[in-house]
Amino acid sequence: MIAMKRIGWLLAIGGTIAALLLITILVNAFAGIHSVVYTIPAAELSGGLRLALVSDLHSSRYGFRQEKLMRAIDAAAPDVVLLCGDIFDAAAPFRQASIFLEAVGQAYPCYYVFGNHEYNSKKVDTVREIMEAAGIPILEGDSLRFTANGQSIRIAGVTDVRHSYGDYTEQLARVAGTLKRTDEFSVLLSHQPQYIAEILGTGADLILSGHTHGGQWSIPSVVNGIYAPGQGLLPKYAG
Repeated sequence: MIAMKRIGWLLAIGGTIAALLLITILVNAFAGIHSVVYTIPAAELSGGLRLALVSDLHSSRYGFRQEKLMRAIDAAAPDVVLLCGDIFDAAAPFRQASIFLEAVGQAYPCYYVFGNHEYNSKKVDTVREIMEAAGIPILEGDSLRFTANGQSIRIAGVTDVRHSYGDYTEQLARVAGTLKRTDEFSVLLSHQPQYIAEILGTGADLILSGHTHGGQWSIPSVVNGIYAPGQGLLPKYAG
């Protein structure tokens, strides 16, 4: 009798898990692309600039030749597109990422930093070739001036910390040295947000990251994220 009850409980738990997984798959399958808009005051700028942040696509497909994703970007009408890593996936073909990068590189000025998946793929040289063909610079401790609508900002970026902590900290130091010598509004791309204390040391006015996927799972208006890689349960920096 006890054994039968245990089997019943196991079946009930297994069924619940299966149902939750099915619901998750269906929600993801039919979900559209949702853009979030933030307005950030910048005393250094006399007018507005639109920055589009795209991160963690993981070689996914968004319609034929990435048309859905490109339409979402076009609707935002950005002056520049910032690519914050994991555009590629370590375990998936690069084709969809390449299609997107070719399209977005032709349509907009773009800047890119490595995520952990680019390094985990063991195909960094291939990624570099794709980015070069798309005309998109890779920021590795670089701080470049971007000008649009008669206004200039400084866009900087550092490589993913998991590649080499030494390279990461050296690049942060280079960025800090450059930003301290400029009065321009500055934007820093760094794939993983949990190293915020070190990133803040650069003096960047705006820091943009990806990696957390919005907390992997979230309960809107209740829990920002249940889990994020590098931060564990109930991450502080997830959405």
